[in-house]
Amino acid sequence: MRFSSDSNRKKGEDLVKLKIKDIAKKAGVSTTAVSFALNGKEGISEQTREKILRIVEEAGYTSKVLEKREKRFDKEVKNASKLIMLLHLTNSDSNVEETEDTFSFYEIMQKVEKEIHKYQYNLFYKSISMVNDDCTEIEKIITFYQIEGMLIVGNGLLSKQIKKIANMNIPMVVVGQSFRQNNLDCIAFDNYAGAYEAVTYLNELNHKRISYIKTEGKSKSLEDREKGYDAAMSDLDLEMNKRHFVWEKNGLNQELIETIRLEGPSAFLAENDYLAVDVIKEFQQAGIKVPEEMSVMGFDNIVVADLVTPELTTMDISWERIAELSVKRLMEKMKGENVGTLKIILSAELVERKSCRKL
Repeated sequence: MRFSSDSNRKKGEDLVKLKIKDIAKKAGVSTTAVSFALNGKEGISEQTREKILRIVEEAGYTSKVLEKREKRFDKEVKNASKLIMLLHLTNSDSNVEETEDTFSFYEIMQKVEKEIHKYQYNLFYKSISMVNDDCTEIEKIITFYQIEGMLIVGNGLLSKQIKKIANMNIPMVVVGQSFRQNNLDCIAFDNYAGAYEAVTYLNELNHKRISYIKTEGKSKSLEDREKGYDAAMSDLDLEMNKRHFVWEKNGLNQELIETIRLEGPSAFLAENDYLAVDVIKEFQQAGIKVPEEMSVMGFDNIVVADLVTPELTTMDISWERIAELSVKRLMEKMKGENVGTLKIILSAELVERKSCRKL
C-alpha cells in the first residue's frame, strides 16, 4: 500500500511538472516563471504573468490561483470606483497652470491623495470655473463617476457660489477657506493673524516703514492678510508709514522703483511667496540688495521658499495638517459619524530664513 501511494504521488508530480513544462514551452519562458505566475509571486513582469495565465486559461486549466486572481481583479475594480473628488473652483476661465494662486494646488493635491489612500479611496481631480455660478457640470461629474465625497479648494470663491455648492447632496469639506454657512464644514488658516504676526516680527527687527505688496487678484484669504497687515500697523503706531503697492503683470516699473527709493520703506510683506520671490528678483535687477537694503517677507512657505537667494522668510501654513484634518472629517461625514458642522481655523507659523535683517 505504501508503495502504491508513493507511486500515485509520483505520477501526480510528473503530471504537474509536465503541465508546467508545456506551459513554459508555449509561453517561451522558464518553468520558474510559470511557477511565479501560478502562485502570484513577484519576480516577473505583469506582461509575462498575463501571457502565462492566458495560456493556462485557454488550456482549460483551473486552479485556486486563477480564482484568487479574478477576486483580486474584482477588488481592484471596486476600489478604483471609490472616488473622492478634489474640486478646484476658480472665478476665471484660465487653466490652473496659467494662474498665480495663493494656494499651491499641486502641493495640496499630493497631500490629499496621500491621506485618502489611507482610507482605501482614490483621488479624482477637477478644476471648474464658477464665473457663471453654475453647478451643473459638478453635478454631472458626481453622478457619472459616482463620487462619494468632495473636498473643495479655491481662491476667490464668493459666498453665493459656495452656498449653491453647499446645497448639493454629497458629503463635502471646504479646504483652506472658511465660510459662515451653517451646514458647511471648513478647515482653514487664520490669514489675518498670520499677516499680523508677520508685521510684528518685522517690527521686532526694528523696521518701522513696512509696506505691503499685493496683486490685483481678489479673494477672502488675501483680503484677510491685507487686513491683518493694516491692523498690525495701526496697533504698533505705524499708521503713518502704512503703504500698499500693487504688483502689475509686468512687475515693478521704473517709476514705482523710484517711488520705493524715495519713500524709503525698509521692509516689504508680500501677500504670498510667489509674489515675494518676484519682488526679490525685481529688486536685485534694479540694484537693490536683499536683505542688506530691503527686507522681503512672504506668506505660505511654498516649496521654492528655501531655494531662492536669499532664502525667503515667510509664514508657514501646513498643508499636511490641513489635508489630514480635511480628509478625516470628510470620512466621518461619509459614514454619518459626528453629525453637525465643524469649522477649524489653524494658525500660521513664522519660518525665519535670510531675506529679512535686523536694523
